[in-house]
Amino acid sequence: MIQNGVLGRVYAAFEFVYRLIYLNLLWFSFTLLGAVIFGIGPSTIALYHLIRKWLKKELGNDRHIFVQYFQAYKANFKSGNIIGLSVMLLFFMFLVNYRYSSMHSTFIFQYIQISTLILACLTTVILTYLIPLYVHYDLKLKDYFSRSVVIALAHPLPTLLNIGWLVMIGYLFYQFFPFSLLVGVSSLAYGIMGISYSSFVRNEQIREEKKAKSAS
Repeated sequence: MIQNGVLGRVYAAFEFVYRLIYLNLLWFSFTLLGAVIFGIGPSTIALYHLIRKWLKKELGNDRHIFVQYFQAYKANFKSGNIIGLSVMLLFFMFLVNYRYSSMHSTFIFQYIQISTLILACLTTVILTYLIPLYVHYDLKLKDYFSRSVVIALAHPLPTLLNIGWLVMIGYLFYQFFPFSLLVGVSSLAYGIMGISYSSFVRNEQIREEKKAKSAS
């Protein structure tokens, strides 16, 4: 019985890693399908969509995973590109601002350079909620951006956990490159979606409890 328990845990661990690799491969493949710039947004949404199903134990086998990924990619191609291109444009502006200010040594440009870097880091943290919100709630497209800011500020613990996960995955990705390419994106998305999903579910439970108390 102990042996079966150990073997069962080993099998579960291998299955977990296998699914991360498979989802990572799908993310790269569908990103390339959209010529990268037009594929990264919808492919990322499809990745988070399937990870949410994984967390809810609704993922299914490999064939179901591929079909669900393709369906999510196709269904969210337009909105995924609006979100993806908006985020890329925003960070391109940060990069241009940072590079331009780094070409000057005066105090004001050094201040702009540091401020741009801080703002880019804060924006990265806020945007960790963007795709999880998109795959979990049905809102207007513009509301996902504003809601990301509200949640990041109103829920410091999940936000700190997201920061810790970003730092840890970034460190491991650097240390184990190029092997980290096998699971880098999917493991990052799994952690962020897991933290965000738990926070969303908890908030929904609290709201339901408040409604039940007020009704009684």
